[in-house]
Amino acid sequence: MSDEERTHLVRVLREAIAADEPTTLIGRPSSKYRDIAKAGIEVCASFTAIENQNVYSALSLIPVHSDYLSRVIYFHGETAEEQADWLLRMMRTTVADGYFVAAIWGIALTETIDLSPTARLIPFSELRESVVKRILIERAKRRKTVSHWLASHAFQVPSAAYVELIKDVPYIGLTARSDEMVVEAFERGVSVWPLVEMLGAGRSLVFASWFEYVDETLDVSAYENHLSFYHPEVAPYLDRPIPVDAEQFRAELAAFAALPGPARARLIRAAKRFSLSLCRFQIIDRTLDLALGFEIMLSGGSESVGGTTWKLAVRCAQLVGGDLEDRIRIRKQINDFYQHRSRASHGSEPDIPQGDVDAATELFKQTFRALVRLGKEPIWNEIELGSAHR
Repeated sequence: MSDEERTHLVRVLREAIAADEPTTLIGRPSSKYRDIAKAGIEVCASFTAIENQNVYSALSLIPVHSDYLSRVIYFHGETAEEQADWLLRMMRTTVADGYFVAAIWGIALTETIDLSPTARLIPFSELRESVVKRILIERAKRRKTVSHWLASHAFQVPSAAYVELIKDVPYIGLTARSDEMVVEAFERGVSVWPLVEMLGAGRSLVFASWFEYVDETLDVSAYENHLSFYHPEVAPYLDRPIPVDAEQFRAELAAFAALPGPARARLIRAAKRFSLSLCRFQIIDRTLDLALGFEIMLSGGSESVGGTTWKLAVRCAQLVGGDLEDRIRIRKQINDFYQHRSRASHGSEPDIPQGDVDAATELFKQTFRALVRLGKEPIWNEIELGSAHR
């Protein structure tokens, strides 16, 4: 049947190409081409087997009918043989491998970093060519900006990309599962992107994701693909990408993966709040979000009866401080920061020094890394009463 169908389609498409008339690009192919191709497609067994089912492409479901195929086949080869081969491959594909991809603004990579057996971070320049990649590059060229990322309509070329391979995505037929698989890939990305922000860059990042097939010719709606932007609820301003120390990042990712589930979940929540704090325009809002991040990260049971400020200051000092003098300095920085937080949260309009918030921000990043390196659920009595853990 395969050879007979191909022979039939090649003959029909040669006739259609010969009958095609010059027209505008929007009008292509001409009605004569479409009518001949449509009649030829309708008698193919491969077509009747999938007629009125859906093709999954560009996150959309596209009904399969002969008129539609007679239009798209035109753009998949210059010869009748090329067009026939593509159409038969397309109609007979039931599942196909795909990529969940996210362009990233804010970090700079010089090498690939594996995040899981199927997901990795790569330099954007090494991302394979695709319709969406070309659109991003062209959009960046048209709307020139001095900022690495300013808004979803004003950015430079992304500096990195997240890529996850998704196996056996339903292509034709039971395509409801296709969307579920892409959403699951997005959720896996969202679960690891805060670590890329905290451990890779130490700042907020912007991600723009899409789905495409490994065989890009199966994406019959590739030019209708769209980007889903992901960033903190207050969009960040990114002046430039931050270089990532790949070796350190890999080591910290491995240490994070070894932590117990509750510890990982708590750190991810804290990282998201920290990322949001960096996007705030008002210093009072940044102070409140950063303080909440500290509380998520460092709160927990111990036998001490001290208040929240005492616990956070001591725990932070013990985790990242060096000698006694250094730990006293860190404890004072956290105490001073929490005085600003207390006045801000109780209705005052405190004059918060930028330097105090910047110092607390750096301490947050150091403490986060210290808890990752700890390698276990923290026992706060040991941290509060033991020697420094740095």
